[in-house]
Amino acid sequence: MSAMLRTRYQPLRISAASRLHVSIPRRNLKRVLTMPKAVSLSLGSGEYPYYQKLVEAGFEVSMCPEGKHPFNEDDLIEILSGVSASVAGSEPYMRRVIESSPDLRVIARTGVGFDAVDLDACNDHGVVVATTPGVNHHAVAEHTIALLMGVARHFPVQDMAVRKA
Repeated sequence: MSAMLRTRYQPLRISAASRLHVSIPRRNLKRVLTMPKAVSLSLGSGEYPYYQKLVEAGFEVSMCPEGKHPFNEDDLIEILSGVSASVAGSEPYMRRVIESSPDLRVIARTGVGFDAVDLDACNDHGVVVATTPGVNHHAVAEHTIALLMGVARHFPVQDMAVRKA
């Protein structure tokens, strides 16, 4: 059985058979020996393989708490309290959110866009921003075709007529 100690700069793997001795100042003991936390704010979070990968890597993974709305800055700041990594949907990560989340080290966006992330604030605070290119290109293409077919069949006009009646 191996345990993983996270230091500030790099993970340190320790197996039961190793003879490694680590000297940790008592004031830092709690911080070093706690599991890193990750929060998943994307839709259907528990269904994706990354959830299990994070758990296997030693992360304590949580979902968006009920009653909290990640599109509200104050709620997002509360959700990110003590979190090292965020698997993000499309919620905005502005400077105030980044500055209020000192433990945050990674924002991994599901999808390709990062226009809702203040990259300058992330650079200033050492937060890495990652995307998943190509993960949803089929869904985007299907949605585009469906919208084009709806416009060709005059769905917007018919929708407005039904709503007025």
